[in-house]
Amino acid sequence: MSWLSIRPRDPIIARDGRPFSATQRRMRSLDWPYPSVLAGSLRTLLAKLADLDFTASVSEQLRQIEVAGPLPMADETLYFPAPADIVIRGEEGVRSHYVARPRDRGEGGCNLPAPALRPVMLRPDVTDFKPAKGSAFWSATRMAAWLLEEEFQTPPDPDQVTPGCGFLNAPQHDARTHVMIEAETGAARDRFLFQTSGLDFPEEMTLAARAENAGKDLGPLLDGLNALHPLGGERRLAHWKNGVGTAWEAPKGLVDNLANTRRVRMILATPAIFAGGWRPGWVKDDLSCALLGGAVKMRLTGVTIQRWRPISGWNLESSEKSKPGPKPVKRAVPAGGAYFFEVEDGDPAELARKLWLRPMSDGDQDCRDGFGLALWGPWSET
Repeated sequence: MSWLSIRPRDPIIARDGRPFSATQRRMRSLDWPYPSVLAGSLRTLLAKLADLDFTASVSEQLRQIEVAGPLPMADETLYFPAPADIVIRGEEGVRSHYVARPRDRGEGGCNLPAPALRPVMLRPDVTDFKPAKGSAFWSATRMAAWLLEEEFQTPPDPDQVTPGCGFLNAPQHDARTHVMIEAETGAARDRFLFQTSGLDFPEEMTLAARAENAGKDLGPLLDGLNALHPLGGERRLAHWKNGVGTAWEAPKGLVDNLANTRRVRMILATPAIFAGGWRPGWVKDDLSCALLGGAVKMRLTGVTIQRWRPISGWNLESSEKSKPGPKPVKRAVPAGGAYFFEVEDGDPAELARKLWLRPMSDGDQDCRDGFGLALWGPWSET
């Protein structure tokens, strides 16, 4: 396994792959790059370093490289998207937080897609309020405390995030206005203005990624990687190099705690693509599932996720099996989504040992692209 540190040299543009409309004359980046943006850039970089032609066989070889990320990193610490099972309250300058958990429906009704699911809600004694905004990313230490349901500091207001506090804001958008130059005159063409908006990464933040299964030919290139290469749209440059440390390993406290629980939470660290839309394909219609070859059997009891996000792209490969053109749009479950399970058999600590920051999406290629990296922890009806 190799893990990489990527530092953007210029505001990068990461898009969801839908066609750019010339009538809008505006190209706006996502708030955070999708895994496929990073996976495609890394594979292209390795092919160029190895001086490979982009034939059908080479493209297939590159697709076999397993890429995980990108995740934010600061001070040699990984950060994760804020989970969907926290609700922050901020009134009169006082901030507090509540946990959302699967709870009984009570007298009310709901239209959940599976009758056996329980709605994920706050405690019945919590009064109505408008949720406040929180930090986009939490450090590994903060996330471990949340997963373990330990004493937890309420995330600060985004305007009050300070270095070293354990929380990070998403990169700011950097808008730039461009003109179209006439080739004959070298002057700006009248009325042909357009804008691009890229992610301006602060100096202390880098992108972290993991790469595996590069093979004997491309593996050594990963081990000694140190190169400038475009990332995202408009060929914005980033510095790619090897990372060091054990940031991708599961905290020991989580592994030990999971061994003593019968309730397990899965929180998505990157967007996931599931065959059932919101529901993973490895969860059956009756909401039962078996992971790690059947070693751990569980039942899904609740889900809290945000609205789906579109993911598409443009295929440049031309072969018997693939033709150039737009890729079909996929619906992704956003990062931070929380899935609640009840363990029926097996040792749930194995989930943290073997599936920590491993992809849980359904498609093999989606997994190799890094969609659906999972964090695991216990939960209780607090």
